[in-house]
Amino acid sequence: MNRRRYFRGSLRSHESSSTSDVDPREKIKDCLRKFVAFMCTQVGVGALVVCYTLIGAVGFSRIEAAFNDTTIERVDEIRSNYTSQLWHVARDNNVFNKTAFYLDTNEKLRSFQNEMVIIIKKGYDGRDARQMWTFPAALMFSLSIITMIGYGNLVPRTSWGKFATVVYAVIGIPLYVLYFLNMGEILAGCFKWVYTWLYECSTRKREKLHRRIVVPTTACLWVIGAYVLTGAIMFAEWEKWTYLDSAYFCVTSLCKLGLGDFVPGTASENGNESKLVINFIYILVGLGLVAMCFNLMREEVRVKVEEFREDFRQCLEDTRVKIRVMIDEDNPAPLKLLSVSGYENRSNDLLYCAPRLQNDRQTVVYFGGDIQDFDENMKSHRDNKNYTNWSLNSTALILRAAFPDSHVVVVRPSRMEYKTFSCFENFVPSGNCGVPEHTPMHHSLEHLERLLESVAAQAKTPANERGLTLVGFSKGCVVLNQFLYEFHALGSKNGIISRIKDMYWLDGGHSGGKNTWVTSKSLLETLAGFGINVHVHVSPYQIQDDRRPWIRREEKIFYNTLCNFKAPIQRHVHCPDLPPTAGLYYLAELVEEYSSIAKKCIWWTNTAVTVLYLLLWLFENFPTHMVGFGILAQISHFCILRHFPCVSLISLEFVAAVILLVLNHYFAFQYFAAVHYVFSEVVAYFVLWLWLVPFALFVSLSANDSVLPTITEQSDADVVSNYFSKKRKYGLLTFFNYAKESLLPVRTKKIF
Repeated sequence: MNRRRYFRGSLRSHESSSTSDVDPREKIKDCLRKFVAFMCTQVGVGALVVCYTLIGAVGFSRIEAAFNDTTIERVDEIRSNYTSQLWHVARDNNVFNKTAFYLDTNEKLRSFQNEMVIIIKKGYDGRDARQMWTFPAALMFSLSIITMIGYGNLVPRTSWGKFATVVYAVIGIPLYVLYFLNMGEILAGCFKWVYTWLYECSTRKREKLHRRIVVPTTACLWVIGAYVLTGAIMFAEWEKWTYLDSAYFCVTSLCKLGLGDFVPGTASENGNESKLVINFIYILVGLGLVAMCFNLMREEVRVKVEEFREDFRQCLEDTRVKIRVMIDEDNPAPLKLLSVSGYENRSNDLLYCAPRLQNDRQTVVYFGGDIQDFDENMKSHRDNKNYTNWSLNSTALILRAAFPDSHVVVVRPSRMEYKTFSCFENFVPSGNCGVPEHTPMHHSLEHLERLLESVAAQAKTPANERGLTLVGFSKGCVVLNQFLYEFHALGSKNGIISRIKDMYWLDGGHSGGKNTWVTSKSLLETLAGFGINVHVHVSPYQIQDDRRPWIRREEKIFYNTLCNFKAPIQRHVHCPDLPPTAGLYYLAELVEEYSSIAKKCIWWTNTAVTVLYLLLWLFENFPTHMVGFGILAQISHFCILRHFPCVSLISLEFVAAVILLVLNHYFAFQYFAAVHYVFSEVVAYFVLWLWLVPFALFVSLSANDSVLPTITEQSDADVVSNYFSKKRKYGLLTFFNYAKESLLPVRTKKIF
């Protein structure tokens, strides 16, 4: 028993000691945190606004009440002065001389009137500072400041009062904005709850739907209208205003216009203070209702905009469907042929479109890329459904529009790995993801011939009399490449080969590390000998991909080799929606390709600019220092051209050229600011004399990328490796590639 008492006593002493060990400063900090957290709530913000307004009322009433206003004494003095003057007029003029009396009296009264108008404009209303700056009046003044209403009937006159008004407004206006937003959310939530409850009560249970209820704008307008009507009746009874004037005051106050022509508490002298306090409460609550209506209307506007957007999207979709139906009446959907038999046991799914014109002359065969499949297969895929506009069905319609006098046959890959990667295993041996493994003979031409015969049999049209146009897009180009292998293996232009008139390579590419384009001279020589028209269409997506540089290299060899064999080949680079900087990149590539010609062009341009400087000095009287520094800049350009296309950015001539370029700009600005020239002449000077040669040299920096020492450093210690790794030079294209890798986000490309 004693041991239990001892344990309880020790526990109490431990608790009391631990409580006494708490730092008082931590208690104060904890209380301050709780106070700040409370002030950030909706109730705290409202209380803070009221307290801030009360503090302002007390401060302004104390500051302005102490103002020593001598206006009343001045008015009394003017009144006495003019009373005395009127007495002198009555005394000096004969009372029977009515005209003279009227003239003198009107003159005195007009002077009195003018002086009183000046005093009244300065704010005189017959009351002194203590009578004007009562606590209710100061409270109303404080509210008009933070709410930005500003009636203007009561203004501070002391210097301290004006300074306090500025500080009070800077702090109070953000506080009121916070109150406006929080009060709007609270009242909007409450009103929406009441409206939802009334709506559910007025709706039968069988008609209730689980949908989003939005307070209509009319309900908000009814609330504001009722509040304005209440204020109009109240102020009309108190202030003896008309109902129109009362409603006018309520609307201008709630809209924060504050014109000041109607202010409560100025019509009578009894009850002015209570009216001002009620006006304070009326405006503060009314502004909260305005915030509530603003939140509710904003929600309705947002819902209406979403509905309008959905309706507009549906309208566009319906229009598109109707247009497509109209087009399909004249342009029927492609005929789907499943499991069409070909060479031995091979089969492929096909799409067939009959020609739109009667004079059918050829057959167009299309091999698609990755992702391209039938419409229903692509729409059922999570990612591929975004590309249904380029499905095999849509592509067949596009080809029929492009070749209206041709039969169109679209070949579906024999296998779609992961429902994405095209595998033309019936035409070319393929590895993972359809990467080709070309062989001299895979009987792909025979398989194509059997497929066309089957299509002709089902379409009941002759197959062996028409020419062939083969089109491969992206991954589909591997089929055309396999045909080239078999052209060389067969060696003669017989059978189906004799019918092939055109072959289109459309942006060939696949995920393998090689064999995107055929680079064998013997294969390309055979193709050139057959006289087939070759059409190459490429885009920066493939040939300018830094992660697959072999595509650009192989395509360049493919094109140049066929050109050397005099093959009928056409090449087109598609660059849609390129920015203006693409022109600079194109110029850089031209300079890299023809560096010797670029050097000669820059040399002659530099010589012409030097001669133009001399002509300016002889005939236009340009300052000698401008001409001298300009010629020095051209000399530095000649020095840079000595080592062209190898340009070192830290060489003496390059640094001197940059410094002289800056100095020439400074001299030009200074000269043209003092001497007037036509704007076109000033622009011509800057373009021809200052910018032309530096711009040409800037673009020509790309030639550095084709100089041998730009090869990456090698770890081997042999002579050749040391030569290549002696010094790394940086060119314009290197800078472009570095900027692209550093600044642009890296995204995963989908390979078609």
